[in-house]
Amino acid sequence: MSFELPIEQLIDVMGTTLTMLTEESGSLLAGNNSNERSIVFRLAIYMREQFAKLEKQGIYIDCEYNRQGEPGNSKMENPDLPHDTQTNKCITPDIVLHKRGNDKNNIIYLEAKRCDCQNGDDAKKVLQQVIGTRKYQYGVYIYKLNQKNIELSVYTKDSGETPLTFRHNAKANLLEERENG
Repeated sequence: MSFELPIEQLIDVMGTTLTMLTEESGSLLAGNNSNERSIVFRLAIYMREQFAKLEKQGIYIDCEYNRQGEPGNSKMENPDLPHDTQTNKCITPDIVLHKRGNDKNNIIYLEAKRCDCQNGDDAKKVLQQVIGTRKYQYGVYIYKLNQKNIELSVYTKDSGETPLTFRHNAKANLLEERENG
């Protein structure tokens, strides 16, 4: 049985998660001194708080997840999975919400960047995980993690290459939809 996450719930969770990140870990976002992995780790903690009830169904938040298929199999052992052509390393997502061990419940594939790179390589990776073989329900690309108004793009199988885009308003603590289309 496959788990379906309504887009409205995803948007609410991401808004709450980004609010928690800015309020509780804002010092990581200030300046350019914090490592991106530190920020992503905190982001995953706040997302897990929002999705904790799904763990009873075997659905988990994982960071830099590098497993596929039977327990113990590394993604590196599967040549069909996406690899970085320059390093030949398997592409691992910053954060996923999924059921471990198969592709039946791939819910969220998330990449995050500190920079202002709305259409960078990570955005392309996110899109590929939604429309490619992994078939995630949603691809979330967060960027501008070092600014007051964090932005994110949400890819769905229906949106194709044109994501829904949002800006987190830190003063109002909410996610505002930007002009889409």
